Amino acid sequence: MGSVQDLMFEMSMAFDAGDANRLAGLYHWTGMSSSNAYAAIERLDRMVGRPLVDIVPVMPAPPDPPTPPPSTDAAALRTGAASPSLSPSPRPGDAGDDDPYVETLARRYAGPPEPAKPASHAATDAGSGRIGAPVPTTLPPAPAPPPQRPVGIKVVQTLTDGVTPTSTVFGLTRHFGCWWIRN
Repeated sequence: MGSVQDLMFEMSMAFDAGDANRLAGLYHWTGMSSSNAYAAIERLDRMVGRPLVDIVPVMPAPPDPPTPPPSTDAAALRTGAASPSLSPSPRPGDAGDDDPYVETLARRYAGPPEPAKPASHAATDAGSGRIGAPVPTTLPPAPAPPPQRPVGIKVVQTLTDGVTPTSTVFGLTRHFGCWWIRN
């Protein structure tokens, strides 16, 4: 079959017809011993005799999410505030932020405000005066992960009583440009 969807369609046609030989035609027999082949065909014959509920692709497990860097204080990271453990402790005799003398000195010796720069010249190299690339205000979206191929096909059925669910998962293999089911 040229695609996994084609393979699943052909499987459903074999189940609808109750034809184990048609299902066996989709099986990858290469390298299987004769005793294993007889056991597989008997299993396929029992399967086509049961009511079919669905045939679905089995997708690979998603990768584990990346481990976040160690943080000292999650709340501080969310609000942008410094963690108490990272902020320096005041020393005796240091002036606090609410000291009017320190505020007056800061205003007196602060340089004039920088003129607003056009958006195209938002960033410059530190101290060189050269114009660099604009600073992005937001991060670009993460690239979409490549589409994943199924790793198997799950056949969902009921037992002959028509109530008890059962399922069989076949592996997939690609051989000579075609998709095949396998154990």
